[in-house]
Amino acid sequence: MTAFLRYWPGVFLVAIPFLYSDALLNLWERWSTETEYGHGILIPLVSLYIAWDRREQILRRAGGASGWGPLLTLLALLALIAGEISALFALKQVSLVLLLLGLAYAWLGAPAARLLNAPILILLFAIPPPYFLEAVLTARLQLVSSELGVVFIRWLGMPVFLSGNVIDLGVVQLEVVEACSGLRFLYPLMSIGFIVAYFYRAHWSKRLLVFLSTVPITVLMNSLRIALTALLVERYGQVMVEGTVHDAEGWLTFGGCLVLLFVEILLLELLTTRRSVLDIMGTGTTVTAPPHATQSNRYWPVAVSLALLILAGGGLRLLANIQHTDLPDTHLSLFPNQLGDWHGRSMELDPDVVRKLKFSDHLMLNYQRSDLPEPVNLYVAFYANQRNGESPHSPRVCIPGGGWEIESFERTEVDGRPVNRVLISREGQKQLVYYWFAERGTVVANEYVKKWMLLRDFIQTGRSDGALVRVVIPVVDNFKIEQSENTLRSFIALAHPVVMQYLPDSSY
Repeated sequence: MTAFLRYWPGVFLVAIPFLYSDALLNLWERWSTETEYGHGILIPLVSLYIAWDRREQILRRAGGASGWGPLLTLLALLALIAGEISALFALKQVSLVLLLLGLAYAWLGAPAARLLNAPILILLFAIPPPYFLEAVLTARLQLVSSELGVVFIRWLGMPVFLSGNVIDLGVVQLEVVEACSGLRFLYPLMSIGFIVAYFYRAHWSKRLLVFLSTVPITVLMNSLRIALTALLVERYGQVMVEGTVHDAEGWLTFGGCLVLLFVEILLLELLTTRRSVLDIMGTGTTVTAPPHATQSNRYWPVAVSLALLILAGGGLRLLANIQHTDLPDTHLSLFPNQLGDWHGRSMELDPDVVRKLKFSDHLMLNYQRSDLPEPVNLYVAFYANQRNGESPHSPRVCIPGGGWEIESFERTEVDGRPVNRVLISREGQKQLVYYWFAERGTVVANEYVKKWMLLRDFIQTGRSDGALVRVVIPVVDNFKIEQSENTLRSFIALAHPVVMQYLPDSSY
């Protein structure tokens, strides 16, 4: 049994690819393609360094076994299964961090595992938030940064008017787009703030203050960046918001955030202990420990944790094989080309896009009305069994990926049904997008609610089918956007009942 306790983590190393392969691949994809999360590649290395730095203390304390291990392992595996059912990668990635904690407590015991709390929890900052949560954070930061940026512009003596996220300087207008919201700085700075707080040898209240201050520092510096950009644009023209100059402003802003973070620490010490930089930064408080490890006879935390891992693996395999086969065929290819006065023409999706989206059925039609120059595009993607990697891709994710900027987003209603309204732009072109989700006969716009319904309905009925419905119209004239809006709403009122006839309702 002693030999087993020594080598059983090897079972876990084998289990990671089996239980978390898709979640880890998603993590790597987001690190490598999304600038604001590129720092995530370095977080595991920092975690390993901290754990290695404390290895001697951990080894001296190791040898016990804690009942917290199985409890944390159970919580992690429940989150894993919930993430699998709700098609939420972030939940599965958080589950992996909890699992590491649980196995540390089960294998090493509480005294040694506590020394691993910080390096394991740091891994949370390598996990990007879910796309729908990211979109909400971006919208909030855009608004706050715009409002504070205007305050700084007025302090510079410049006349300015703010309309939403558009800063009107009279001669030119600046739009605080998603990329300028500050999220690109916030998440990396929070990660650095947590790491700095760990190495900061001070009372826990000071450490907490340093970490929490990363949020106002980011908002402040991003707002100053907006004000500086406005000043430069007024003097030197639009070139100051394009290409290399704009990128350089971003790097300078992030550098300024780091400087402010360390200045804050120096001021805290200057006003309190007056310690030097060498005294306040280190690998943490020295931990006293028994000179020799003591082997515990409590084997049950290890055995229970291992059994839970095996059960979770079997549960995931069972979930992967569950397919609801009683649903009727959707036959979206037979969707009518004629809807009232609208005449539709089928559009083909690129085969690579079809393979990537992995839907069960879909339709893509452009509808035209003789008295209107703009076509209306109707897209429906149906999934008979939603899984991670096989579920509707939210337009809030795909729109920026296609090079479009989201100018405005709001949740509204059409004929009493909830929908999401998005105004997007790219290279002078604008489009109005309405989209919603049809979940087993229920129309839902809120993606938080959609995830909850998917989890609830799968548990209650075994069903996980659902569809994304998206309707788009070009906005030819900004002054006639209300006309485009009315056209789109009238088309939705006509098309929606027909779409729902082709999708499974709640009776199956």
